[in-house]
Amino acid sequence: MKNHHNPFRGVSVALAVLCMHAGPLYAQSLPGIPNPAAVGLTPGVGQNGAPTVSACFYDYRTHISAGFPTQIASGWIVTNQLNNPQCIPPGGLPGPNWQEMTYFNNMPVGSTISACWSFSWPANWQPVGYSTDPSKCGYYPAGPVPGAQPNVVFLKRTQ
Repeated sequence: MKNHHNPFRGVSVALAVLCMHAGPLYAQSLPGIPNPAAVGLTPGVGQNGAPTVSACFYDYRTHISAGFPTQIASGWIVTNQLNNPQCIPPGGLPGPNWQEMTYFNNMPVGSTISACWSFSWPANWQPVGYSTDPSKCGYYPAGPVPGAQPNVVFLKRTQ
């Protein structure tokens, strides 16, 4: 039997391997968010090495409203919210316009996280402290949102 060698076979196999390797770099799936980029979210890594997503609430350049997951019920909690100058449209007013959420469901018992103060937190997590932090959670450039002190809660996983 005669062995035919196709010079393009090696190139096409190499390209296929490169494309398979590069695929997950662009479509990173996160718990409850199959494709963060498709809903305007930027994935990252936050407290305790947990996944995060962040974005402007509304990106005036792309006209995308960020598709943040539901707070707490989805396993995600708001861990920062602030005024980001890049999120202000021309002529727009500054204010809390950017948010970060952290996935807390996979954190082990004993873990602690800081989150934006709200009047609810995940089951099996208890508040262990509060603070006023001018760099986080709803602060305007000129200071805190009226009545928003403290604005950060420290939570510890108990179960």
